[in-house]
Amino acid sequence: MILSLFYYLLFSALFYAIYKLSYARLSFHKTNRLAVLSLPLIALAIALFAPRFDLPPLNEKLDSFQLPEIVIEGESLKFENVEGRAISSSWTLVYTLGLILSLVYFIIGLLRFRKLLLSAKLEQELGSIKIFWSKHIDAAFCFTNYIFLPAQLKEHKDLPLIIEHEKRHIQFGHVWDRLFYKLLSTLLWFDPFVHAFSKELRQIHEFEVDADLIRHQEIENYAQTLLRSTLGADLQFPEKALAPSPFFNSSLIKSRITMMYSNQSRPWRKALYALLIPITVGMVLIACNKTESQEPVVVGVENKAQALSIEEIDAFPIAEPCAESSSAEDRKSCVFQSVYNHISDNFVYPSLAKEHGLEGKIFISFVIEVDGSIGDVEVIKSIEVYTEELKMAKEQAETQAMALIKTIPSFASAASKDGKSVRMQLVIPIALKLT
Repeated sequence: MILSLFYYLLFSALFYAIYKLSYARLSFHKTNRLAVLSLPLIALAIALFAPRFDLPPLNEKLDSFQLPEIVIEGESLKFENVEGRAISSSWTLVYTLGLILSLVYFIIGLLRFRKLLLSAKLEQELGSIKIFWSKHIDAAFCFTNYIFLPAQLKEHKDLPLIIEHEKRHIQFGHVWDRLFYKLLSTLLWFDPFVHAFSKELRQIHEFEVDADLIRHQEIENYAQTLLRSTLGADLQFPEKALAPSPFFNSSLIKSRITMMYSNQSRPWRKALYALLIPITVGMVLIACNKTESQEPVVVGVENKAQALSIEEIDAFPIAEPCAESSSAEDRKSCVFQSVYNHISDNFVYPSLAKEHGLEGKIFISFVIEVDGSIGDVEVIKSIEVYTEELKMAKEQAETQAMALIKTIPSFASAASKDGKSVRMQLVIPIALKLT
């Protein structure tokens, strides 16, 4: 869970940085709106689900050298590591307290909104949209299909434009965006980038409404109207948490006017959004990669480079239990079975791995030398860990596995090619699994 949390915050920060640097100033408001609504969910989905999958081996030679996987099962201990349990409990407690406070804030907002609705006076209906006047608010706003206007705006010269502004918010479905983000920021209260995205979404809503309204009037007149509202009141809780930005929102005036007077982004710049595809794929690959090393099997050791793969030899080594006259397929099966039996019969689930719940695959490379002995034993891929306890458990498991492979009985004869004994390299995956 801690790993997933780390990945989520990392990906959320990266998506936010990409959005601010690459897309925030573009005039593709609908596309930006879709991006802001989806990017936090994509980051969360990658963090939660990608680590559950293993990447296939990146080295193509690994498959050709590889023996069948050996699964070593162990029974989970009934007790937990006290320190690890304390850390996990602390994180759970902190998250739960934060979630409760966020939910209380949200519920109080809904209750206060209900009280406001009951006390407001219905002024008129525009189709399915209802307009209410209230003396308990300082700024106009909309929620679902309701528009709320403060009583002091009754004689305001810009009242028709303010109502039209709120109608656009309703027609574009901005209210539901805000409710979605309120729910998201409640569940992910600990993520500062969700709250930053929420602010970006409010700004996009204003850009989208402004762009639609100035199509039917002069930009200068509309900008002057916004400037006259710079001393107007902003929304307060709970309206600010639930509703799109009001027309009178001085904190967004500058950016709104700047966007209105900016040149429209050229259509070809929409191609920039395609950059999110390789970035997302890269995040998935990072998150689902649980192994520490993706180095090739052959890592610059001269003798190891001379070891041949299964496909390169003419004849398999002969294991002691197998007759020399066995067929090629029988000799191959006998080698696999001999190695498999030796490891499965003698490998005991490492104590630290069992204690700390370590599971995963360890890929170990070894060479059957020309004299039939075992050499060049090393770990080439292992389990990815992020705590000192798991690191110690992993190292114990690796050491134990390598020591056991070194004790594989010598083969009666080595592999051969062109009538000569040759060194043959194999890789064996050992899967640790608790039951």
